[in-house]
Amino acid sequence: MECATLPRRLKHKCDDHVLSLHHGAENSNGHLWCDVCEGKTDPTVWFYGCDDCEVTLHIECVLGDMYYLKPGNEYVGGELVPNNGMSRPICRVCEKHCIIPFLLKMTIASDSSVVYVCSIFCGQR
Repeated sequence: MECATLPRRLKHKCDDHVLSLHHGAENSNGHLWCDVCEGKTDPTVWFYGCDDCEVTLHIECVLGDMYYLKPGNEYVGGELVPNNGMSRPICRVCEKHCIIPFLLKMTIASDSSVVYVCSIFCGQR
């Protein structure tokens, strides 16, 4: 079900062109590398790519691991909120400025401070 709900085409800050959803070895000629995380992209697994400049990206690097969740709902103890502010918050766990479209906004019970995490993985830690 998750694959069926993926956008076929989308814009991302890493490329000026529209990215398309790709799958299969026929879309590649050799090794592919994700331009966000710089890890290998398996052409037999769904990935996003630019048809104009041959950029390839993992789905998780473009959409995050929460792309199928509904904003405003609670997940892993935090509310899913859009990451659309002027500056990106720093993830409490991985300590990076997150570029994915949604974040989990969590409140620490001991001092009522608000923190953000960039993925479900980080939210469970």
